[in-house]
Parts: sequence; structure tokens; C-alpha cells
Amino acid sequence: FKNGDKYDGQFVDGEKCGHGVYKYNNGDVYVGEYVGGLKQGQGVLKYTSGTIKNGEWKNGQFNGQGGI
Repeated sequence: FKNGDKYDGQFVDGEKCGHGVYKYNNGDVYVGEYVGGLKQGQGVLKYTSGTIKNGEWKNGQFNGQGGI
């Protein structure tokens, strides 16, 4: 991506879909499921600060089901 982010996974109709790994340019990493380009389903977001959000995602947002 132009901003330095990297994505390794499937695209469907130009959007992230299925299982993928998204590496943000600041060092944060998300590993999990995508639907329609958004985080959806099970996934883990590891922040460079050490915070980890592990669990259920819906419409790109962590829905609080799982650990932080």
C-alpha cells in the first residue's frame, strides 16, 4: 500500500477476504479473517505497545469477545 502497510492474503473483487496478515507501517500486525475488506470473525491484533486484542471482530472493530 502507498502508506507502507503490507497485506498477505486473498482479495475478492479488490477487497481483502478470507484469512490474511496485515502489517501496519507502525509495526502493528493483524492476523485473522476478513470479509468485504474489513476484519470479521476470529483474529489477533498485536500492537507494538504490547497490547493484544485476540477474539471476535465485526465490521472491522473488536467486539469485546475475547482477550485484550
